[in-house]
Amino acid sequence: MLSKSLLTKLIIAVTFFFLLSCSSKKEEVTVTSISVRLTDSGISRSKTTLKVQHTYTPRADTGFLNCSVNTEDVIVNEYMTKDLKPIRLNFKKLNSVKKWSNVKRSRHWKTLEEGYTDYFYIKNNSNPKQLPNKIISRKFGETFQKLNEYYLLNGRISFVLEKLIKYNLPIYFDSTYMKSNNSNEAFDLKKSIITETRSYFNNGILIHQINNEDCGSPMDLNYLKSEQERLLTDINTLLQVPEVE
Repeated sequence: MLSKSLLTKLIIAVTFFFLLSCSSKKEEVTVTSISVRLTDSGISRSKTTLKVQHTYTPRADTGFLNCSVNTEDVIVNEYMTKDLKPIRLNFKKLNSVKKWSNVKRSRHWKTLEEGYTDYFYIKNNSNPKQLPNKIISRKFGETFQKLNEYYLLNGRISFVLEKLIKYNLPIYFDSTYMKSNNSNEAFDLKKSIITETRSYFNNGILIHQINNEDCGSPMDLNYLKSEQERLLTDINTLLQVPEVE
């Protein structure tokens, strides 16, 4: 039995960021603190919610990869044109939305790299679970940046656009840093390698995938199965977002 002198207090802060667009810098932060205390009569809980204004300064390399805005999908060849048409139309429709019913931002606190995920919602009675219609996830590392766009159709993943840029050196490795480290090379954006992968789903099944390093020809079924498992794991992890109080 814990004595009264050993009262403990647990504070859990859950932070969500609401913004107007993918490039917004000013954010309204909702912080919820839950205090748990041990008293003579048992456990006492209290909750405090506070809204504050927060100014987020994007990393210098954020603009190296841009979100899709009013953009049509890239048609590499005529393969599966009919099957891919509704997926492409949904992609164009969602990335052209100018005003969303709600947008939430979650920071990637559990990763070693900096990053965040934005969830975009359209209020719809046919979506009782209120799943997001679009998800944008961005991660930053010393020598890379990754931007993933997820588009849902009828409550299921429909299209995933993955963009990855790999730098020749960390972005802070400028000419001054180069000289101080006796190096003969500095960060050069022109030497970066950009990879794009487009994945198309029908009823939760990955039916096609295109990479900018290939010609868009059909891929091996075992490879598609492996990619499907990877992408569905990613989207299911992203969808496990705590409810906003």
